[in-house]
Amino acid sequence: MPHRLPRPAVCHFRTVAGELRWADAAAEALTCGAAEAGIKAKTLLAAGERGFEEAEVPAKGPGPACWVGLRSPKGRVQVELRGERAEDGSVLWTASRGPGTEVLHRLDPLTRLPGRLPSLPELSAERSVPLARLAVIYLDLDRFREINGRFGPSGGDAVLLEVVHRLELGLPEDAALARVGGDEFAAVLPNAGWPECQGILEYCLGRLGDDFQVHGQPLTVGASVGVALREQEGPSIEVLLRQARQAAFGAKRAGGGQVNFFDAQEHAHEQRLAQQRQRIAEGLDAGEFFLVFQPKVDMQRGTIVGMEALSRWNHAQRGVLMPAEFVPTIEDHELSEQLGEWAIGAAIEAVRQWAAQGRRLSVSVNISAGLLMRADVVRRLSALLERFPERHAGALVLEILETSAIRDIDLAASFIESCRQLGVSVVMDDFGTGYSSLTYLRRLPVSGLKLDQSFVRNVLTDAQDRAILQGVISLAQALGLEVTAEGVETREHGEALLALGCHLAQGFGIARPMPAAEVFGWIDAYEKQPLWKPASDNAPAMNKALQP
Repeated sequence: MPHRLPRPAVCHFRTVAGELRWADAAAEALTCGAAEAGIKAKTLLAAGERGFEEAEVPAKGPGPACWVGLRSPKGRVQVELRGERAEDGSVLWTASRGPGTEVLHRLDPLTRLPGRLPSLPELSAERSVPLARLAVIYLDLDRFREINGRFGPSGGDAVLLEVVHRLELGLPEDAALARVGGDEFAAVLPNAGWPECQGILEYCLGRLGDDFQVHGQPLTVGASVGVALREQEGPSIEVLLRQARQAAFGAKRAGGGQVNFFDAQEHAHEQRLAQQRQRIAEGLDAGEFFLVFQPKVDMQRGTIVGMEALSRWNHAQRGVLMPAEFVPTIEDHELSEQLGEWAIGAAIEAVRQWAAQGRRLSVSVNISAGLLMRADVVRRLSALLERFPERHAGALVLEILETSAIRDIDLAASFIESCRQLGVSVVMDDFGTGYSSLTYLRRLPVSGLKLDQSFVRNVLTDAQDRAILQGVISLAQALGLEVTAEGVETREHGEALLALGCHLAQGFGIARPMPAAEVFGWIDAYEKQPLWKPASDNAPAMNKALQP
């Protein structure tokens, strides 16, 4: 249990027609228990004092502040008192201790907490000696959106009120607690350093980890917490709050349910990341991104079956950038969704232009996990497809990563079925790199698989990889799925795959990604002289490819 420090600087009372209807824990502590519901509010005043004048509180907004003395068994307590009328006609009174202390700001109507933290001068006004150190805490509830979705707004409000109650029990009495967002709270802990914060937050997170009861159902609530420390001379509360918020985001990215102390080097990295993301956003707006296309071929027939669209960035200073140079920067960020949506739109436009020139090609595009999980992804996809209403069957294929699909198997299955109704096929990319691949495959109505290149690359030399490929190909054929091998680098790789029963392939051994303007010329040249002969002529080579 954290240690208890001096009495709080801000507390609250609610009155109706002069009668005290409610007082928070801070008010009870300030008056040493005298603030009991049902008493006349004026009985809390010291002799000769005038206060709790409801008639002076306007219908809207806060009333005038006045200094009054409150009666207490331990002596007179001087406070600044200000009232604000609530929608039900009652008056909420905020009492602030300390000479020159102003009411911090309007209170949150649900939790009755302030909406901001006190400044350093406001904190110092309570003390005869300067603050040697302090800590600012930023607490962000984990998965609160899911709680709201499950129990509705009333359930979410009940959780927030219980969170506040548990935090108030765990924080020192001189801590200033505020609600700074929908499910975000902040606190200032005067004279607290790293050891004190560790103990206090361990206790608070433990209390939050205990079961909540919402509408009679048990629920666990976690939180990601960031902490920024100030020793002697240091930044303002506002700066510390930004630092603590940054640290809390780091805790959330690491999985949530933990405490992360602000680190200046980590912050500098985050700032660079934000700048890079801003530059990517500007590049999207400026039309600096473009697509290149890598062919997918039927090795058995010597024909082209489609193209995979791949993003490139024509950076003004750095030239053309590959996805590895910008995609990791926006992973798990909304920019990844924006880039994916742009790529689908650009691919549909390419297919439309090719069709207008008499070439009915299929183009596949990768879809990110973030875009896949969006509630409105099907609506957005439908709007993009309307740009090419006369599209031919199979014009667009979407590729989803196996690791993305198993994040939410039911959502992925629903998305795939919706795509099918729109005439869009979905294949699973990089198959074999995730967990429980075969278990999940039967639950996802995909039309095909793309074998990860790590297996394909070693098909000539690794008997185990070759056996895995043989098993996956046989399973896919039994399920009626098309199988495409990625990473085909040589003619020999293709011959080995044909011998295993896989005849669709793409890779650098076939063609490198090319601009849209070069696609027709490459197709004509390849179909005149394919890399692999027809199946009947190629049998000896296929058999030789599988010999150990």
